[in-house]
Amino acid sequence: MLRPSGVVAPEELELIKKDRGRRPTGFHAYSYIDARDLAAAFRLAVEREIASGTVLFVVADDSTVAEPLCDLYLRLMPSIGDKARSLTGTKGSYSNGRAKRLLGWQPVHSSRRG
Repeated sequence: MLRPSGVVAPEELELIKKDRGRRPTGFHAYSYIDARDLAAAFRLAVEREIASGTVLFVVADDSTVAEPLCDLYLRLMPSIGDKARSLTGTKGSYSNGRAKRLLGWQPVHSSRRG
């Protein structure tokens, strides 16, 4: 099962880059995946043999906001405590590590690169 989050078209991704990230509007995941990277993941999921019921988060490596999520989440919801402490730098809220390992997939398009 592929679990994308916040699918964006190439032109939407360019706007996010131009604006240097989205403005936070509340407590959200702020994750995304470029439609082209999602298409590549779907293709690999069809081609590779993966155990039934395996859940793969297919998301970009980074978030759509400029501020590190560890700071943003604590500011928006102080009761979160240290639960978001590992979301430093540009790190996204969901891990795509399993999709990378099992599919041999890598997101190419980023809201920060290129």
